[in-house]
Amino acid sequence: MKRLLWLNLILFVALIGSATIGFSETAPSTQPTPKVLKIYSSEETQDFISFLKETSAALAAKDKKLMVMKLTDLEAAWDGNEDKLKPRNEAQWKLIDATLDRGINSLRSTSYDEVKGKQALDDLLKLLSESTR
Repeated sequence: MKRLLWLNLILFVALIGSATIGFSETAPSTQPTPKVLKIYSSEETQDFISFLKETSAALAAKDKKLMVMKLTDLEAAWDGNEDKLKPRNEAQWKLIDATLDRGINSLRSTSYDEVKGKQALDDLLKLLSESTR
């Protein structure tokens, strides 16, 4: 009888384990992806894109000190233009800002994550490029 109980318990645990493989605790987003509008001139975004490319190059070269410096320059340039850029499309500005923050949080914090940081920088470059007329 004990052997049958153990066998059933093992079978139950195996079934539960296989049923949860690939299970995600977060549901996929049902929010539509916001459309990115070309609302900034190339003159307005050239410094951001330049700092971003320099940050990415330093990250690829494993030069963390330079990468942090360029990322800080990018953040200062972006934040310094908030009053001018945000009013044109607040939702788009917030999307770009949140993407920049994701990069900063991945690359400049104590929980350094190069993969997430690189992805954030790539996403940011795409957003800035799509936002430029």
